[in-house]
Amino acid sequence: MTKALRVPVVLVTAIVAASAAGCVKTSGRNPLKDQVRKEQVNLPSRPNLAVRPAAEKYQDGALSVEGFLRQARDLVGREVTLRGYIQAVETCPAEQERCEIVPHMALVDDLSAARRKVFVVADPPDLFFKDMPAKSQQTLKGAVAMWSPDGRLINLDGMLVVKLAVPAPAAAPGVGATTAASK
Repeated sequence: MTKALRVPVVLVTAIVAASAAGCVKTSGRNPLKDQVRKEQVNLPSRPNLAVRPAAEKYQDGALSVEGFLRQARDLVGREVTLRGYIQAVETCPAEQERCEIVPHMALVDDLSAARRKVFVVADPPDLFFKDMPAKSQQTLKGAVAMWSPDGRLINLDGMLVVKLAVPAPAAAPGVGATTAASK
């Protein structure tokens, strides 16, 4: 830099610093501050927001929803017993020909404070839960999975797949059965 440019730069810097220092007003009293100090606010006591710890298992060995979700990744593919309250049931309307959702229900530990939930699906996807009353406590046995058997419902926290007993097809008369007349 040349000497000719240094002098204006130093001069401009000094002017800016002086004007900034002149803008700050200091007074001994601030009337707004005094007014705010005089007003008192009555607030309720602090609420307790601590989460109540949920039991992982019941005395009979059935897992709670919280216990199921904590252990789901370690239990994938294994048979477990799960107990919870039915929070919601998702089904397709009867008049709808093609269903966009997988019929399932959601189980929770506490209906009044439903933090976490487990989806329950059936294999084959029958509506096994259609006769279960809403908001009732249910104990179900099934396998732990991360997605439904048809692959359309995925929950990486874990879900319960209930295997339904499929009745064997009845043999037609005369097929595979021996009668006294045929001997």
